[in-house]
Amino acid sequence: MELNETQREVAEFEGGVALVLAGAGSGKTKTLVARVARLLERGVHPSNICAMTFTNKAAREMMERVNIVLDEHYYFPWFGTFHSVCVRLLRQEYAAAGLMKSFKIFDEGDAVMAVKKILRNGDFEIGKLSPRGILAKISRAKNDFLTIPEFASGLPYYQRDLAEIWREYEKNLEEAGAVDFDDLLVKSVEMLTKNPEVLARLREQFQHILVDEYQDTNTVQYKLVKLLYGVEDGKRSLCVVGDDWQSIYSWRGADFRNILRFEQDYKNARVIKLQKNYRSTQEILDAADRIIKSSAQRSNKIMHATRGVGEKVIIKDLLDDREEARFVVNHLMRPYKNSAVLYRTNAQSLPFEQALSAAGIAYKIYGGQRFFDRKEIKDIIGFVRLLFDGFDEFALHRVINIPSRGMGDASIRKLDVFARANFDNYVDAFLGAFMSDLSKRAVAELTKLGSALQPIREMLANEAAPAEILRKIVVASEYYDFLDDGTDPEGSRRANLEAFINDAESYASMDDFLASTMLASSSDEDDPSDDFVILSSIHAAKGLEFETVFVVGMEEGLLPMRRADATEDDLEEEIRLAYVAMTRAKDNLYLLWARRRQMYGKIKQNDRSYFLDLVEGKEKEELGYEPCDFGW
Repeated sequence: MELNETQREVAEFEGGVALVLAGAGSGKTKTLVARVARLLERGVHPSNICAMTFTNKAAREMMERVNIVLDEHYYFPWFGTFHSVCVRLLRQEYAAAGLMKSFKIFDEGDAVMAVKKILRNGDFEIGKLSPRGILAKISRAKNDFLTIPEFASGLPYYQRDLAEIWREYEKNLEEAGAVDFDDLLVKSVEMLTKNPEVLARLREQFQHILVDEYQDTNTVQYKLVKLLYGVEDGKRSLCVVGDDWQSIYSWRGADFRNILRFEQDYKNARVIKLQKNYRSTQEILDAADRIIKSSAQRSNKIMHATRGVGEKVIIKDLLDDREEARFVVNHLMRPYKNSAVLYRTNAQSLPFEQALSAAGIAYKIYGGQRFFDRKEIKDIIGFVRLLFDGFDEFALHRVINIPSRGMGDASIRKLDVFARANFDNYVDAFLGAFMSDLSKRAVAELTKLGSALQPIREMLANEAAPAEILRKIVVASEYYDFLDDGTDPEGSRRANLEAFINDAESYASMDDFLASTMLASSSDEDDPSDDFVILSSIHAAKGLEFETVFVVGMEEGLLPMRRADATEDDLEEEIRLAYVAMTRAKDNLYLLWARRRQMYGKIKQNDRSYFLDLVEGKEKEELGYEPCDFGW
């Protein structure tokens, strides 16, 4: 395998600790494969190598490529994600971990069911959190390796009972002889901490430890790596690979400081920088470099393109988001699969989906759903159909428990029979539910819903504007309250709804709007073409590469995203997001912004992102932003 000088250094070092700072496009996977291959060539047994990654795909690719390079078929029992390695650890050392030999692992459905049972059996102060929202809070606390008392001390008064719910949840797990997904990590760390003889045995077994994407480790993963490696003895090795410049997952617990403090944790660590970029041209790297260099919290690297200078990065301002979408369509070249449109929020995909469909260009949403297939959009369309068509049973089933009204399948069937026998539509049946034999709770809930929806039926009859009707539906259905469950930390589902309502502004009638949405949601579903444009959020696109990349929505408040409670750490991550987006491009990079964008029912006048000023060579200190804007 042909390696450059620094890649070879990573592959060949024997004992000790190495931090490999692998810049974008620097051949990180190839280097890791080469290291494993060299270890095997030196006689290291596969069971003595522990390699932890963040995806099964990454672990599988590494194993497959090692076998191809060596033309052998090795079995690597300790290659996998952090969670799969910990499952194996706990199965092997179940007694030391205080678990049953056949312990179960709760999936999301099991965990939600357990929390629902706890809520039914108690009167808890939890604010507006749903069971999934509660589990998200508990999960974050476990990943931060917090105890229940530590968790309780940081709770606001209106969520004061979450700690007690967590205690009850742990009792449920114990009674079921189960652990949840986060416990796989937590209990592994606890087991290793409390059982030095087990830890010593595992350290003896794991002669060589590799960790991929180290910048994305959370607190408990960081502790696991430190425990398994222990004290440097010159014989065993620890090799962590990552790039703090590409750490963009703080919202799910990742702490990029783990990689920045690595040299403090391991005093004798060698630092190897992979600074040759085999993906992008120098023009693209220089533009991305000007942005990342504005970060105050980063390692120092200088990336060099091996592919030459390349084309200039194009910065373009457009009149509005629709013109932005048309610009992309007009500048696409075949094959389309070599191009990607990257955006900060999923709600931005709608105008691009519409423009591409109108132009007959196939597209796919990478790592997500097409706009009109997203749950929140289908839910509101369900309410429209319920109002628009007197008896749409599918719509009834979709929306009747949003939010929950305690209506099971039997109750819904009973409601349907009652409505068709006595009324012309479901909404009138809701208002007349007191005449049915449904439960008292169901009657009360249906009457409340009918009262909220009846005025909207009148708006439909009077041919009110579609956007106005949609806004009324969102309010009447209490849908925003339904979304405020702690599982939508970036507000993406709310933003999708706003984009949906904004799109309705351009339609004169609800008939036209419904027809348009139905066609859009079904178009190209069975398109056999393998030549399509990729639409993706920046988060989902990490690790991908394309010949041409359009980074869209480069406006203040969008990229960088800016909230009233934003901290300096939040802005630092926005800088890294922009860097990741730009370094997906191999040959052509377009940075686009729209002077006007329809948001939250209003036309918003935008300022272009200060990131564009950085690309053009201005220093952060020259730009004149006030501390209250960004926390600088």
